[in-house]
Amino acid sequence: MNKVMNELLNKMQIFAHSKTASWLLLCGLFFMVAAAAHSGFIAKWGLNDGGARSSFESMVAGTADRPFVYRQLVPMVAKTLQPIIADSSIPSSAKTAFLKKFDPQKAFTRSKSANLQGYEYTYRIIYLSNFFALLASLFLLRSILLKFGYGQLESVIAPSIFIMAFPYLQTIGGYFYDSLELAFFSSALLLTISGRIFALIFLAAIATLNKESFLFFLPALYPFLRITFTQKQTILGIAAAMFVAGLVNTYLKLMYQTNGGGVVEFQLLANLISLFNPATYLRLDMTHGMFSPQGLFLTTIPIIFIIMLRGAKHVAPIWKTHMAIAAAINIPLFLAFCATGELRNLSMLFAAFVVFMAATIKTTVTPQSVI
Repeated sequence: MNKVMNELLNKMQIFAHSKTASWLLLCGLFFMVAAAAHSGFIAKWGLNDGGARSSFESMVAGTADRPFVYRQLVPMVAKTLQPIIADSSIPSSAKTAFLKKFDPQKAFTRSKSANLQGYEYTYRIIYLSNFFALLASLFLLRSILLKFGYGQLESVIAPSIFIMAFPYLQTIGGYFYDSLELAFFSSALLLTISGRIFALIFLAAIATLNKESFLFFLPALYPFLRITFTQKQTILGIAAAMFVAGLVNTYLKLMYQTNGGGVVEFQLLANLISLFNPATYLRLDMTHGMFSPQGLFLTTIPIIFIIMLRGAKHVAPIWKTHMAIAAAINIPLFLAFCATGELRNLSMLFAAFVVFMAATIKTTVTPQSVI
């Protein structure tokens, strides 16, 4: 009996230190991180249920105001799958049980539209897409960090902290396509780092259906493509991806040209005025169930700069070049077309910022460090 127990314990020890066990631990951690961030977002914004300009209902119906209505990838998928699921051969009792068991209204007061007749599956598909996009982003960002020589510790911790902080970035507004945007940007970086330019061109079409920002993000991928391709090939590859993204963007703008709102919302003057208003840096929000900084809060800016400055010396030059290009594109767009402090719209900088976070963790979390 003792021999059998010892053999069993040995096998358990071997499994506990195996790659399979490590992946199980990683998946469990990332699942919890993504679920917490997803919960923070849904509790804060829901799917903009009943909202005036871009509610769940109007996004699915295609009647939301511009530019919100252009973000159609997930609504299109959800609308396609809704009748397929509803009319499938799955027993009605099983479908009813699923709808009741996985009802966002049970936990989130903002999910007012979760059980609208005819939209039950549509809501849940969009709801779940936010969670899985956050989960995918964790794995994608980890892969990027590992490719650039960061260790397992910082490659897990940096993405986890960033995703947990994601609802804090969704101030002023927050939408289901924000998390998908991060996943697409991370995917694009991983593809370009691997030199997969044709896959990037294909991704451009899908990602632009989610949000037109992908079109403007593409030039920032130049430094990574140059690792594999000549200057001419790199420029042609980015131009091809931008052409595909431009076609999709044009199609969406033509499709919804009669909707309310405008192609863009010019807010430069309002932003410049707000930036000189001290009240801009004292606004609070409710995130993860607690009063928290909103937008450009007086503590948020120093935290960002501390991370950037601590990590700067240890981040590869290629990432600094990428971030400089992304900032040169993103910051003017942010000032011209976004509400003051709407940090989610600095999304072109997010993946690079995670790299700076990883570098900061690598150099700060040591036996000799003092935080």
